[in-house]
Amino acid sequence: MPDADATVPGHFRSFAERIVGHGDAEPDRVLISEPGGALTAGEFAGLARRLARALEGFGVDGGMRVAILAPVSPEALAARYAAALLGCASVFCPGASERSRLHSFLGHVRPNVLVVFPETASAAAAVVPGDSVGSVVSVGPVKELDVDLLALSATMPADPINGRASAQELGVLVSSGGTTGFSKASCRSFATYGRMVDAGPTTGRRQLVCTPLAYVAQVLVDQALIGGGSAVMLRRFDPAEVLRTIAAERITHLGLVEPALVELIDHRDFLSTDVSSLVAISHIGANAPASLRRRLLERAGPVLAHPYGASEAGMISVLAAPEYDLTHPELLSTAGRPLPGVEVRVDHTDGTPASDGDAGAIVVRTPAAAEGYDVETGSVPFIDGWYHTGDLGLLDGDGYLHVRGRQQDLRRINGRAVLPLDVSNALCSHPHVHYAVTVPATADASGFGSVVRLAPGAEVSESDLQAFVGDRHGRHLVPEVISLRDQIPVTEQGKPHRGKITSMLFGRDVAPTAHTMRASDGGI
Repeated sequence: MPDADATVPGHFRSFAERIVGHGDAEPDRVLISEPGGALTAGEFAGLARRLARALEGFGVDGGMRVAILAPVSPEALAARYAAALLGCASVFCPGASERSRLHSFLGHVRPNVLVVFPETASAAAAVVPGDSVGSVVSVGPVKELDVDLLALSATMPADPINGRASAQELGVLVSSGGTTGFSKASCRSFATYGRMVDAGPTTGRRQLVCTPLAYVAQVLVDQALIGGGSAVMLRRFDPAEVLRTIAAERITHLGLVEPALVELIDHRDFLSTDVSSLVAISHIGANAPASLRRRLLERAGPVLAHPYGASEAGMISVLAAPEYDLTHPELLSTAGRPLPGVEVRVDHTDGTPASDGDAGAIVVRTPAAAEGYDVETGSVPFIDGWYHTGDLGLLDGDGYLHVRGRQQDLRRINGRAVLPLDVSNALCSHPHVHYAVTVPATADASGFGSVVRLAPGAEVSESDLQAFVGDRHGRHLVPEVISLRDQIPVTEQGKPHRGKITSMLFGRDVAPTAHTMRASDGGI
């Protein structure tokens, strides 16, 4: 473990030191690739260390906060590791496509330095140094800024920078998913974050990163690199480009939010692309209905993995091969078993423990849990070390965790408890439905609405789908409103955009609040 000797002064090595240290142990190994180029471990270590010296020359020192508005690039990773090498707390910012959300986030985090890039600088154009941010610098030339760390780093030494990070000091802030427009930042010490990303040896792992670094991508790439693997980076998710990259770069691991997973596996080139190198495609950010998982497995084979977790708690459980397979249909409605060291309990509404098989509120305690939030949320998700996820679910007699969805989305229809997952599962069992997302109508109403993407060329109407659900699954699961769409509205992270979907279906948006960020959002 990275902090096994954290109590011994001078012996703690942060996650960044361990990753950058690969440059000393195996300098010629290709560590990070992107279209048009690659960096060896030695070259990447030199870049991170020189950027650290450039930050230090600008006055950045241990204990400060460095926010990074990052593209998906090796330079963005190097800037983050550079800050950590100096003992600074770092955070990848959400909201690059929504200025108001970015500015709100910065107002909560209040970094000493905001690092932007030529590709992201426009989103931060209205950030005023001295207001919510101490100062703004760039990595790469930005016309409006005087300090280009990349240019400064060219004259800096690349010698090791050791011992700046303290195990118990704030090391990393991780943005929540922000499905309804509000992003919190969960806080972890250097030691806790090190435990979160230490998945053991990852030699031979080739992690494809093609989604914003502010979310789960940062954890996946840190896991791959810290254990001895490598990363391939694409600036954005494009299914055709992702498939070409999997084949050309022999990608072994890929993490996608649910809508992107469906788009990738349904792409016309999927079946003709050599994806034999894939070990796992992890899908996160929603509770995929069993009927949808079955269809995707029929098309992709047993390469899917479904982790359940949150930015606040880290990874809680995972369903993966060989159990995540068509030969185990009874497990397709589960999130697998809790990981080693993770405690999960299910509580009744009165707080008493539920028995195996009884549904209730999911509460967890994990070794990688955050120490709390960096912003006052009005809620208390951590009580005596237990994180209250806000999700409903159950543990079955074999120890598998069934995640049913958000507690606040539960409705009673015809005397039966119904959640959006139930409605989407019924819709996705239709042979011409490729994807469906369901939301509750209003906080005080009992109905649901769904947006549905059909198979190409399918001639199915909204009323046809309602009749199918009613006949096959029961009237209580029939959505009041169905909207057929070629594209499902998604957030910056790529998750279903609940606010826009609700507005589309019912003519109102979901007001962003601090109370709605729960584990079923797949915050990490």
